[in-house]
Amino acid sequence: MAKSTDAFWTSLLDRLALAFQPIVNIHSGACPGYAVSIENTGQADSEPLSGLFDRAHGEGRLAFFQGWLLRKAMAQLGTLSRDSRAVLFFDLDARLLADENEDVDALTEVLTHDGIPACVKTGVVIGLQPPIDSLPMIPRWLHRLRQDGLRIAAGGFGEGAAGLRLLYDWRPEYITLDRFFIDRLDGDAEKRMLATCLVAAAHQLGSLVIADDVRREDEFHECRKLGCDLVKGLLIQPPVRDTTRLANQYAVVAQWCECDRRKVGHLETSLLESEIEAIPPIRYDAPMTDILDAFKNHITRTFFPVVDAAGEPLGIIRESSIKAFIYSRYGRFVLENQALKKNIDEFITRVPRMDVHMPIDHILDLFSGNAPLEGILVTREMRYAGFLNAQSMLKILNEKKLALARDQNPLSNLPGNNCIFAYISQALRDVSDNYSLVYFDFDNFKAYNDKYGFRQGDRVILLFAEMLKAFDPSRDRFVGHVGGDDFFMGVKGRPPETVISDVRTIAGEFKTSVESFYPKEALDKGCIQARDRDGQLKCFPLMTVSSVILNLPKDVHRIYSPEEIGVFIAGMKKKAKQSPGRLSAASLVHVDWQSPEVNPPTD
Repeated sequence: MAKSTDAFWTSLLDRLALAFQPIVNIHSGACPGYAVSIENTGQADSEPLSGLFDRAHGEGRLAFFQGWLLRKAMAQLGTLSRDSRAVLFFDLDARLLADENEDVDALTEVLTHDGIPACVKTGVVIGLQPPIDSLPMIPRWLHRLRQDGLRIAAGGFGEGAAGLRLLYDWRPEYITLDRFFIDRLDGDAEKRMLATCLVAAAHQLGSLVIADDVRREDEFHECRKLGCDLVKGLLIQPPVRDTTRLANQYAVVAQWCECDRRKVGHLETSLLESEIEAIPPIRYDAPMTDILDAFKNHITRTFFPVVDAAGEPLGIIRESSIKAFIYSRYGRFVLENQALKKNIDEFITRVPRMDVHMPIDHILDLFSGNAPLEGILVTREMRYAGFLNAQSMLKILNEKKLALARDQNPLSNLPGNNCIFAYISQALRDVSDNYSLVYFDFDNFKAYNDKYGFRQGDRVILLFAEMLKAFDPSRDRFVGHVGGDDFFMGVKGRPPETVISDVRTIAGEFKTSVESFYPKEALDKGCIQARDRDGQLKCFPLMTVSSVILNLPKDVHRIYSPEEIGVFIAGMKKKAKQSPGRLSAASLVHVDWQSPEVNPPTD
């Protein structure tokens, strides 16, 4: 192939278009940065875009090609109106860093100094396609880029075997979780296990995880459960050429997360925020003398967090890492002497970091890693918010256990209303599977309680609680105690017909078992004499249990709130008690709350 001229490449680039796609904080919807991609406008050379990179590499023009693209991307992103700086995630062909040459030096100048708008802090995405062993110069270039304040992101993590070695050798600040692990994640236990391990490994080494190419809301929630930190995909916004269509905040993400947080209230976040230690950070570009003075002025402090110019945490600097310089005869001189080029980056230790809204269970996983940790860097909107040490984490876990214990029903020891509310919220949000919400209410319990006393009434409640616990215990069932003689059962992933059959079985077993709580005289009559609510003697039948089943079909958007569910159930319980089979089944698909269609099954 003939060597192309600079004019050819310049002309070609002028006819290519760049598109930008937001990378969003998965906990808040804030947008810290944008990924750039190349699109063919239809006027450019008919050669595929991937072929252009191969051609540029073959002709020794890869640095020239990438430099032009980078300048163009930074110029376009610089037009954004933002309150804070945006991160540009730019795909850098890894082959460019395979050899040492002057072109790479020129590109590095573009990356670090040449024309970067004040609103842009560049992130670099390194592809994983080439074999990692063929890129001996990459560690040197990564070190140089980091010294200039840039960050590294590894694309397609989990796509090939090289990904794990890259995570170990390069320690990227960001990794993108491959689409393979996101697609149908909820229905594949093995895939979920592998994805969980990948995310945990990245966090242990101080990397943030970007969920890539997320297309559906259920995928978003699954990625959030995994512990991903950022999200990108068509669900949020497709790539756009017009930067005015990009936002600083994506409110829909915040709304999804708020629904999640209502499941458990704001207990976890408030517990976490109360234990965060506000250790003053050190800027990555601070002179080494500032670090020495920080340790000198805080003699009990063994480390300090390090942040970049935007306040994003990079890691910690330990006193032990610079102790040799502190106590040696000429150590301070070495650190102060600019000619010796001692950079703070050389002393930074990467530690796990987490968003303040991350579930506490994920935080515990970070502390349970093999390596001993001083603690975890806590962020809010990607910026340093404080530090969480192991002692504080134990305190948070203890408080959480106490809160769960307080919600337990003291009689049945079943989860109470807060946990039931959380389960219903989850069921309404998770459209990836079928849910059945079952409410149980005893018939004629008050009459029995009044005649035989509260102690006997408690025994009946315990009987039913134990029956629910023992009936087909599995991960797809949740059992709770609303209070008194009202119980709740949630079932995930079972056909409605199966749930109806199970509820009938439970009702039948209860009807048979509860007869042992009556004297022979009552059993012979089939009723007991007791006073009704007006004080009149009346014959009340033996106890049975009424049930209401609400089926939430999969793949149907659910606009209802848990409070609306409660109002609906209250009305259905009356109908259930009046139905011959003591069972009312209803679907929430397109139900009008003013006139819901309820079709009680017949025996």
